[in-house]
Amino acid sequence: MNFSGRPVFYYHRVKYGVECGDFEKTAPAVPSVIPKGIGTPSLFSGVITNKFVDGLPFYRQEEKFKRVGVDLPRSTQARWVVKCAEALMPIRNCLEERLLNEPYVQCDETTTQVLKEKGRTAETQSYMWVRSTPAADKKVVLFDYDPSRAGAVALRLFEDYQGTVQSDGYPGYGSLNKMPGITRLGCNMHGRRYFFDASEGAKEGQALATAALLFYQKLYQVEEDARETTPDERHKMRLERSVPLWTEFKAWSTANERKVPPKSKIGKAFHYFREQHQYLIGYLQSGVFEMDSGFVERMIRKFAIGRNNWLFSDTEAGAEASSLFYRLVITAKINGVNPYAALKTIFEQIPSAKSIEDYERLADLLLTRPAHT
Repeated sequence: MNFSGRPVFYYHRVKYGVECGDFEKTAPAVPSVIPKGIGTPSLFSGVITNKFVDGLPFYRQEEKFKRVGVDLPRSTQARWVVKCAEALMPIRNCLEERLLNEPYVQCDETTTQVLKEKGRTAETQSYMWVRSTPAADKKVVLFDYDPSRAGAVALRLFEDYQGTVQSDGYPGYGSLNKMPGITRLGCNMHGRRYFFDASEGAKEGQALATAALLFYQKLYQVEEDARETTPDERHKMRLERSVPLWTEFKAWSTANERKVPPKSKIGKAFHYFREQHQYLIGYLQSGVFEMDSGFVERMIRKFAIGRNNWLFSDTEAGAEASSLFYRLVITAKINGVNPYAALKTIFEQIPSAKSIEDYERLADLLLTRPAHT
């Protein structure tokens, strides 16, 4: 301890050959993602999992550290997280490559706030774009910060992708129609939500909305009945039961859409259904596909829980770091991996990593549950 009562940390490095007068040699420093810093892999991992898994803001972690006699300011924690994120960029790239090699990806986006963005006020909304691989054996969840929600972001995220992308009907995803090799699927969770909202709206739309919800109830029952089947069995069940329901649903919608005001809630529900119909039925092509993008929405809810606690990022660098660590900890959790243990091992070993194979091996720690657990 020093006179302020704060703990003082020292690194001790052995010197060889001092007493015998021989050539002196100092032992090399312990490799670290933040050289000459006081942070250790276990401390970095603890701060990161506290925030990005447990939703504990830096100021509350600062208070907890003080209670045990450790002075670790929130500014130091924030700086560490940004520096650690920079060191782990190769892991980020490995996860990105794994996702882009999967034939089926879901995508969605949610708001976030960054106080100090160049040319923007503190109140301006920014976005976390989220991609996931719901059907993969080793699932990957990627978060990407961007100030914009424009279709150009979707184009960038899927620039090198060949496969199927499932999303809601937000027009920005329409830009993917220009991408050769990409097939789009729609989200029936959103389609159903429009009719549900109409069922609680004006009286003239309630009966029609209730009828539409009944169609969706039957369609989702097929999915529930097929939940434990193989993809081939689920595809066959959909062809036998879901296809006739969709045919009836489409004919019913066409016959009734003209009866309601276009700007009413039920009118908007019919409009979404008509405009998105080709994408809403796209899941029928394969038993691998989901009827909606609920998987990626559940991943977003994990981010939203933390956002409700810490509210915003101070800088763009902090938002980028947050996107990286949400990638890592949520990917770990969805694969049954302990995020703290995986990050600790990564922080211990990444300073010595030299090759792509080294980084791939470390990234795999987030995707593979240890055999003894």
